[in-house]
Amino acid sequence: MTRSPESMKGPHRVSKAANSVAGSLPQRTTVVLDTSVLYSVADPYTIKEFQALHPVDYVIPAKVLWELDRLIERIETRDRARAALNVLKGFVQRGATKKPVSCGGGCTLRLASLDEQPAHPSLRMELADDCILAVCIHLANQGRSVKLATTEFALYAKALAAGVDAMHLQRYAEAKTVITRRERASFQLAWSRVQTADSAWSVCRRALTFLGNPLVARLIQPVRDKQEPQGLASVIAGFDALERTWTENADVDTVIKGALGIAPPTAVDYSVQRLFEPLPIPLQGVGFPVSRAETPEERSLRIKAEEGRRRADEQFIVDDVLNRLEFIREFVLDEVGEDLL
Repeated sequence: MTRSPESMKGPHRVSKAANSVAGSLPQRTTVVLDTSVLYSVADPYTIKEFQALHPVDYVIPAKVLWELDRLIERIETRDRARAALNVLKGFVQRGATKKPVSCGGGCTLRLASLDEQPAHPSLRMELADDCILAVCIHLANQGRSVKLATTEFALYAKALAAGVDAMHLQRYAEAKTVITRRERASFQLAWSRVQTADSAWSVCRRALTFLGNPLVARLIQPVRDKQEPQGLASVIAGFDALERTWTENADVDTVIKGALGIAPPTAVDYSVQRLFEPLPIPLQGVGFPVSRAETPEERSLRIKAEEGRRRADEQFIVDDVLNRLEFIREFVLDEVGEDLL
């Protein structure tokens, strides 16, 4: 977002009277959200930097809505702006234009009216930045503990020059993609299901579901197309092969070996086996070994041992598949910013 440059005519300081009033108010922080924050994180009250300020009253200036409406008209900014407006729509429906509405954890969110951004001699009200600063100054003069949150350094510096406390959330401005609350919840659910898989069949089935998650599928498609980075592309190709050969009735051992190159688990032989009794020493070399059927006790012990090896092999497969999926998950987290998920 590009805004006109502005040089402040002089710093604005909150009066001592206002500070004395603030001392009598509950210890709550009012965080005024700049457009850039909502543009970067659709539901900004989840941002970790705000947790140290709890409880927080989030305030969104009216000018922010105008800016988001302008951004939604441009193709390159439409998705982010729409995601932010969709979140705000829910708060407006709950009455956030008239009163603070809970956003969880004892915090509230409301939309400031146009009356709360009065003109100030040090500000140019035709500029979006200065309208937002006007809201901060107005709230501070009411005795509130105000902090402006922005991802833009220019507005951050102007706020400090105007005597307004501010937070520069630079890393959110560098997010490579935007995610909605629905995408976040879907991603977290798909990953948690993968982590609880306890067999080769379930981990493969849930792996395919995870890779089909809308957010994951969207971010790994360019890797498939360009085959870069090669290591990640190779891992994805293995799961793509698994999906092509997977059916609900497929022989999991065969499919896993063919698609992922993982050795199948040891098979358990439940049939009654015959055991060869050793010959007495005088007959060794001249007699024929004598065989007998294993006893029920011997068969039970053998099967338990084979089932133990089978479980160990299955756990190895589960761990191997999880390690490969973790590689993909780390890529997704890097693309969107780990804290956003």
